[in-house]
Amino acid sequence: MHFEVTGEKYYLDRTGPERPAAIAAAVQRIGELCREHGIPFTFVLTPTKVAVCPEWVPKAWKERRDPRPRSCDILRRLLSESGVHFVDAARIVADAKAGGKLKGPAFALGGIHWTKEAALPAANAILDDLARQGLPVVPVEVASLEIADTPQNYDGDVLNLMNLVSPWRYPSPRLSLKRRTGPAARRLSLVFVGGSFVTAPGGLMSESGQFDEVVSFNYLNQHKLLLREDTVKFVRTPATPIDYGSEVFSAGALVVELNEFCCGGGDWLIELARAAEEYFGD
Repeated sequence: MHFEVTGEKYYLDRTGPERPAAIAAAVQRIGELCREHGIPFTFVLTPTKVAVCPEWVPKAWKERRDPRPRSCDILRRLLSESGVHFVDAARIVADAKAGGKLKGPAFALGGIHWTKEAALPAANAILDDLARQGLPVVPVEVASLEIADTPQNYDGDVLNLMNLVSPWRYPSPRLSLKRRTGPAARRLSLVFVGGSFVTAPGGLMSESGQFDEVVSFNYLNQHKLLLREDTVKFVRTPATPIDYGSEVFSAGALVVELNEFCCGGGDWLIELARAAEEYFGD
């Protein structure tokens, strides 16, 4: 079912330039307001399984591909033309997979989301961008990495929906990090606004020991989540009402994520830009 939905988006859905243009304008405005008020800000574009793992896509889908540009490609072009710096995690992961830099799969066979190993270079690209803006952070470092055949957490989010007679085994990376210690390593807070793909990089950043708190506002209004290594704690559902002063713009940094799958929508991101205008205008 997941490949059916994302396959349709990837190969057939072509929404035109209007919505990517609105998203690009929103990202640019959020970034401008954050810079004006000294808040490190990063926009990140995350991958879809169908884009990174085309070898698992049925041939019939590939044969039906619409040659017109996808919404995410239009968004990339508009951001680049506007001079908006962003982390293209979708391409980072695709390049890591193509270059043989991943020990395990970028996406687990029975999972919808990227693995922790695949999310690691993207998480470090985000941290590099935040460090460039003055945030006292460093890349996360791997302490151990092994590939098991018993998937855990989001590597089995499709598997967990099944009622199988015998276990389904497939490769799943087990990753642990070196932790920073000392008082200077625990004085920061980080806020993500985005979808479910922030869980892996947010968990890695939490596990690295550099942040007191890593929070995610799921699609801005759906849930407020606390990300702690491999766990997700629901703070409240729905996330509204949001106190943008104390919950979002007072954080050490703001990271806004959009998945390639959603580039033809993104209403919540445009709403975040309006909220930022209202908050900083006041």
